Parts: sequence; C-alpha cells; structure tokens
Amino acid sequence: YGNSEIYSKDDMDSAIQQIEEEFNTWDGCELHSITYSSDDECNADNISWMNELEEANDASETFTQCIMFTSDFHSPKDGGGAWNSDYEYIGWQWWLARTDSGEWKLMTWGY
Repeated sequence: YGNSEIYSKDDMDSAIQQIEEEFNTWDGCELHSITYSSDDECNADNISWMNELEEANDASETFTQCIMFTSDFHSPKDGGGAWNSDYEYIGWQWWLARTDSGEWKLMTWGY
C-alpha cells in the first residue's frame, strides 16, 4: 500500500485498521484498495488542519502527526445514502491524526 520514510508498516497498519472499521459500516460498498498517499502530505499545514478539525469538535488533543490514504471502492447497485448507484469511487481520501504517543484518530474522509 505504499512506502514511507516517516511511518513504519505497523504505523500504517494501525491507521488502515481505523479506515477499515469505518468502511465496514458502509452497507453494500466493496473496498478494492487502500494506498498510502505520500510523506509529502504529512506536513505542518495538514497537521494544523487536523488540529482545527479537532478543535471544532471541542476535543482537547493536539496532534503532532497526520497520515493520508486513498481508496478505491464500489457503491451498492441501488445506491443509498450519499452514494451514487453502482459507481466506482476512485481516490477517496482518508485523513488520520495522532499525538506523539497516541493512537490514530480518523478525522475526515471524502474527495
């Protein structure tokens, strides 16, 4: 699912587990792939954005790291909810953040 100079395979596996837990609640969707974006996305601007999202939820954590994955998946034939019927979603983004000693927290997803 990609290479990183910043994050270990265990770091990425832990983040992917959070993504899969959320994705598994999407009835009828079929996950095709999850890919690590790049170390370039793990920058001060995006960490700041993750902290802004956290503050908007009145949470008290201050994140020091972020990670982004993309996924490809197929929606249910009948659609439902926000999904287009029988549609292949490509490049769906998943953003997670954590403190130095914390666990990944899924912050936002979409295009």
